[in-house]
Amino acid sequence: MKKTILMLGPCAGHTGGMATVIENLESSKLSAQCNLYLLNTGKITAKNRNLFQGIFAQIKILFSLMSLIVCKRVEIVHIHTCSGFTFWRDCFHASVSKVFFCKIVWHIHGGRFHGFASHGRPLTKKILKFALASADSVIVLTEHWKRPPVSG
Repeated sequence: MKKTILMLGPCAGHTGGMATVIENLESSKLSAQCNLYLLNTGKITAKNRNLFQGIFAQIKILFSLMSLIVCKRVEIVHIHTCSGFTFWRDCFHASVSKVFFCKIVWHIHGGRFHGFASHGRPLTKKILKFALASADSVIVLTEHWKRPPVSG
């Protein structure tokens, strides 16, 4: 029986490494070997949007996440993330997914992530370490990143 995987990240219409990787995975043999669904977590609001519009967009993504997990019986949530707000938002997505007993795959993109992880405040490092340790798998950009920068 095919596994059901939900990938989160910037999808069609976005540029950059994460969108390219997601597009490549979607068109690879992976999609024939599993039930693959995508949830666009890339910026979907106008550049001049107000705070309310931004918050509403994030709530909409959250409800889409929960709906897809339940309706499609998602087993694995594959989260494409990077540093900053994106990572903290995706921590929330991972936590919600865990509530629904999904396995979590973190796919860390962005050359600044290593610095983000190693130069944060102690509480930031603890949350980051917990988020990554609670994952079922973590994919990183380089062999060097396999050594955890987070202590504490």
